[in-house]
Amino acid sequence: MQKKELEVLIKDFNKEDTILVISKYPYKNIGESFHGVAVYTKDTLETIARKTKQKFVVLVEEKYNRQTELKANGSILILPVFINDQIKVFKQLFKAVGDFDQVKNIQLHSEFYNSGNLVQMSLLLPFLYLLRMQGKIVSFIAHNVVHDFAFLTNHFGKKETNLKFNLLSKIVPWYYRFLSFGVEQFITLDGSIAERLNSYLWQKNKVQVTSIWLKNKNISYQERVIARRRFALRKDETVLSVFGFMSRYKGVDFLLKNFLRFKKEFPNSKFKLLLAGGMAPSQKGQKHYQDFYKGLEKLASKHEDITLTGFIPAKELKSYMALTDIVLLPYRGILGASASWATVLSFGKACFFSRSLEPYFAAEDVQNALAKAKIYENELIFEENYQSFRKLLISLEKDNRLLNKANNFSKVLRMYRDEKICVFRDFPPLYFPRSCTKRAQSCYNLSNEEIAA
Repeated sequence: MQKKELEVLIKDFNKEDTILVISKYPYKNIGESFHGVAVYTKDTLETIARKTKQKFVVLVEEKYNRQTELKANGSILILPVFINDQIKVFKQLFKAVGDFDQVKNIQLHSEFYNSGNLVQMSLLLPFLYLLRMQGKIVSFIAHNVVHDFAFLTNHFGKKETNLKFNLLSKIVPWYYRFLSFGVEQFITLDGSIAERLNSYLWQKNKVQVTSIWLKNKNISYQERVIARRRFALRKDETVLSVFGFMSRYKGVDFLLKNFLRFKKEFPNSKFKLLLAGGMAPSQKGQKHYQDFYKGLEKLASKHEDITLTGFIPAKELKSYMALTDIVLLPYRGILGASASWATVLSFGKACFFSRSLEPYFAAEDVQNALAKAKIYENELIFEENYQSFRKLLISLEKDNRLLNKANNFSKVLRMYRDEKICVFRDFPPLYFPRSCTKRAQSCYNLSNEEIAA
């Protein structure tokens, strides 16, 4: 894009009612760019732009030879403005923000750059303080809020006694307390994360909760038949799937171990395991992770009942959803709201969760969905041991009652989190926190019962 064209665009978007966003954003079909935060930002902003004509400027990293882009019929301007440098990044961002001096509201995503980097975390504080001094209204979207790093040590190839992780566990609460001085509000995508963050802060009214907004997606009988035929699946075979980047903290390794043990005990079982995802971009350069992923590839190649797909382009996702019967989320702990769960929930797929994800069930809409689907949360939860996993698969193989109830639960919850509802309920208070009065907010923050009615 020519310099003059860019100047015209900046002038056009430099308005008081424009919202400036600092985040990741997917780029064409480059798998590494389809980070969970990038996909969330794209889906949310494009939904708002379509429904309200709201204008956004999104500041992203200069990567993949990325060019300036216009999205959502010209409502979203994507500007690559900062490089992979933990010190220069804030200087470049400050300059880019200065180009939009009329814009008041800024949304900064916690994982816009390197997650967990101590230098970046430290320099973010003065950056936010300077923005606040300039009169900017910053909403900080806290995607991941961790209070205990123990379950992440294996993911990073470290021991549980690792000094850095122990230090982080002690620093994080204080970090968010100081961060709060530079932001108008924190936004979390799950109630359990909000509760965790609130426990850190001195000001308890700074945390707002929403969910990952869902698009209601349906799979026809014909699409299911075609997908299963493509993968040579018989009618009586049941596909268990795990979606998302393959990581230790997501429990993929213990799931594989338990599945292989189950197949050894019940060789005639009709279950197939689909590992629908590829390497985690943040870890793919680390030897410990490469060894872990090679182990997955080796096991998958040796057992005809296990398939490891690698990265799935967006256009192919529906085919894998179509052949999936049951989704498993075997996570070892909670970092933030699960993008993988949101993705499969948009298709209304039955999901079963490890005990570590039990805090997700405390959400009001989840409790309402359980009641409407007439299912207890413990029916959807399995322990992180073989006996519990074995019991779940036997229950699912015995008859369809549990699967039907799990499907109903997902479809009800999908209705509560449908973007058509969320965009008008959550958009004003989360994106214009000062101009959206308490009275106006009450018009949007309806309870789930009111939404269903």
